[in-house]
Amino acid sequence: MVIFVIHPSYLVVSRKVGKFATVFQRIVKMERVKQLAGLTAKQVELSRKLHGINVLTPPKKTTVWQQFLSVCSHWIAISIGFLLALSIVFAIVCNGSLGGSVWIVPLVMTIS
Repeated sequence: MVIFVIHPSYLVVSRKVGKFATVFQRIVKMERVKQLAGLTAKQVELSRKLHGINVLTPPKKTTVWQQFLSVCSHWIAISIGFLLALSIVFAIVCNGSLGGSVWIVPLVMTIS
């Protein structure tokens, strides 16, 4: 039977369960010895003076106008806009002969 113990720094492979226990105990002891201490208060102040505050820059916000233009660049939106312009031209040309009912189609297209 092969037992794998995944450790952040290395991989231990043992073929015997008894050997696995001793290897694991050694790893635990090594980790206790490797306790990391952070920076002191003076080191933190010096680091902030040298490098500045550790603050992430905020992401760029997209404006409403940019979102509107990204939606309008889709081929379906372009075709609807073209058809709307075509129906407005048709309504202007035929307004005298057909009356005001010609403006219903451009109105419905604009609302949709």
